[in-house]
Amino acid sequence: MYCISVTDIQKRKPVPSQQSR
Repeated sequence: MYCISVTDIQKRKPVPSQQSR
């Protein structure tokens, strides 16, 4: 399930460590 990985991470920088992988 890698639908939103780089795009979502780049959009919201403040991402929790749970969504690190």
